[in-house]
Amino acid sequence: MLKLYVDIIKSYLYNLIFIGKKMKESIAEAFSSSVKEVLISLCDCDVTMDNPQITNLSKTQGDINIILELNGQLRGQVIYAMSEDFSLGIASQMMEMPIKEIDHLTLSALSEIGNIITGNATTKLESLGFYCETTIPKVIIGKDKPLKLYNNQVTLISAFTSLGSLSLSIVTRD
Repeated sequence: MLKLYVDIIKSYLYNLIFIGKKMKESIAEAFSSSVKEVLISLCDCDVTMDNPQITNLSKTQGDINIILELNGQLRGQVIYAMSEDFSLGIASQMMEMPIKEIDHLTLSALSEIGNIITGNATTKLESLGFYCETTIPKVIIGKDKPLKLYNNQVTLISAFTSLGSLSLSIVTRD
């Protein structure tokens, strides 16, 4: 009888780990494909993606950082980090006019890019059965600013374009 209980617990733990791993892979794939699709659409340029990596994060990585919260069946945070040059370039492409400085209009455009990518990804995740909503983006300007994350382990996705690179960190709340 004890062996039966041990086998049931092992099976439960295996399924829990397997489902968790599959969920993280689904999340990474949804965001990776969304980043690529949105950047191609906005920039009309080639986009190269790195494979997602698990890493630790406790401070901002970009000159401009856009953070959105995920709520629902999938809970977590999404952090978009970009250089000032990339920010100005992508905002110029989006607004179809030259942008020379980071101002409120530029930050609004960058926040909207975060919304578009995250909305696209959450739509894909919903089709897989992971319903979630996003919050209003929060902007943090500057590198090495402390982040308040659910945990420090993130899935890092990097995209490279002719305008520069965009890094996306996904934190899931277990």
